[in-house]
Amino acid sequence: MQPSGTETRYEAAVVLERRRWRFAFFTNTTDDAWYFDLRADDGSPLVLGLGLSLGVDLLAPYRHLDVPPGFLFVVDQGLGGRDPDVAAFAEQRAALLYLDSEGSP
Repeated sequence: MQPSGTETRYEAAVVLERRRWRFAFFTNTTDDAWYFDLRADDGSPLVLGLGLSLGVDLLAPYRHLDVPPGFLFVVDQGLGGRDPDVAAFAEQRAALLYLDSEGSP
């Protein structure tokens, strides 16, 4: 279920470091921001409703959980040092980057 004020939602099953994960990325127009949910392949929730923030490893606070072992970042491609707004990815001012646990994209 999407939170109130949500306009856009993208879901994908992704293999990272030989394991499959389910990501859902969604916008919230009320605060003009992006969020994501991360679930195990069986659908069990790991991280829900986490904001996409610039300049931090989004998975770092959750290492005690069974999350992907690498590093997930928002890359500034024209954000001016601000967190991505609703239009940032469509306008290519932001991108997501996953580096595996050995530091390779």
